[in-house]
Amino acid sequence: MRHFRPASRLVIGVTMLLTIGMTASGAISSKVGAASSTLTVPVIETFSGANAAQGAHNLAGCLAAVIPINAAGGVLGHHLQCQAVNDTGDPADAVPAVEKALTSISNMTGFSIGPGTVAPSVTPILTAAKIIEFSL
Repeated sequence: MRHFRPASRLVIGVTMLLTIGMTASGAISSKVGAASSTLTVPVIETFSGANAAQGAHNLAGCLAAVIPINAAGGVLGHHLQCQAVNDTGDPADAVPAVEKALTSISNMTGFSIGPGTVAPSVTPILTAAKIIEFSL
């Protein structure tokens, strides 16, 4: 597994979110009602325990990307926001966290998944729900 320095992860996160903004715009019009609604980008990552810094770095990348996107008018008029989804670094915790996010977050645009052991367990769930997934 390749490890990235925090600055590299931030750049990757910003690039990833900009890509979500560009690629999701076609699917958004069919999922979102009012043009002024807010779209949520869940960030699946470890936000607790010894590896909590990983989550903070990935969330920072998301937050850094939504600022210029929102300043430019958003995606088809919709502003973006980031939401942390704590996978605790454990696939057994990640699956219910992702399932809860899928049912509780409205106007979801896609998921950002950090590197680690949880991606293989949550990717089938996101694929079945036809949700865009970006993994670092």
